[in-house]
Amino acid sequence: AITDMNGVWSLSNADVPRSARTSFFGPYVDVNRASGGSDPELSGTAVPGEALAFAWTDANSRQDERDIYGAVIDIHDFFELFDPGYSYTNSRMTANVGVAGSCNAFYNGNSINFYDAGAGCGTSGCANTGEIQGIVHHEYGHGVQEDLVGFQGNQGCGEGNADILANF
Repeated sequence: AITDMNGVWSLSNADVPRSARTSFFGPYVDVNRASGGSDPELSGTAVPGEALAFAWTDANSRQDERDIYGAVIDIHDFFELFDPGYSYTNSRMTANVGVAGSCNAFYNGNSINFYDAGAGCGTSGCANTGEIQGIVHHEYGHGVQEDLVGFQGNQGCGEGNADILANF
């Protein structure tokens, strides 16, 4: 079952307790840890007529995992306003967190990828790029550009259009 925007979900034939599991894998995004370790998952038992709450926190997930998951859902919902059913935003994007390096993020044709916080980019270092919504939206925008045009375009067209999505 997939939750709605309020986290509400239901199962057919839910007359008996059932195992339930949640993770950062949904119809529009699959968030994975590139730096090793298992992707986070919470589980419990769903009892008919009783609420089952899952709480994602720093104790059980990374901030960038939560932020990226939400940012891609935001992009999907935004596109549904003016192009309902657009195939690209209605398919699953792979998003990798904890990619080796710092001070950057990238789209590689198959996924959006984000670096952890690190040294460089000035005396104070740089933030985890997956925790900055505008960067998530920008990298996803490269995918939209490629889907619509077939490539990133000439003279910075792909960068410009990715920035436009981030600004919207």
